[in-house]
Amino acid sequence: MPQHTVTQTYQAASGGFTAITAVSSTVELDADVVLNVGATNIELDVAFVRANAKSLCLFCTSAATVYTNAASTGAPADTVALTAGVPVICASSAAITALLSHADVTKLFLTCATGGTFSLRSIIQDH
Repeated sequence: MPQHTVTQTYQAASGGFTAITAVSSTVELDADVVLNVGATNIELDVAFVRANAKSLCLFCTSAATVYTNAASTGAPADTVALTAGVPVICASSAAITALLSHADVTKLFLTCATGGTFSLRSIIQDH
């Protein structure tokens, strides 16, 4: 059974917090895509029901934009802006539904002006 471990740390002068969440289920969804300079609306065939997604990590080595279900020239359901080298991490179905608030995912479309490598990691509950 696939398992992902999400470790989150928050540190301030007054103290910090660390949370470790182990997420496991029946299906692991992983993708790595090399994006050329000027990549626009590169289609990634992944699909999942948000309520069945238990963890999600979106990451790109360069600034990028992820559109769900339609390219940026159409009517994407959700848009996620990625900062270079900063993962967007959701360790629960509720967090995933908050990030992708409009619809279940049928496809992803990736845009990256400077080129880089996009990575997706997710655990999905198979019903």
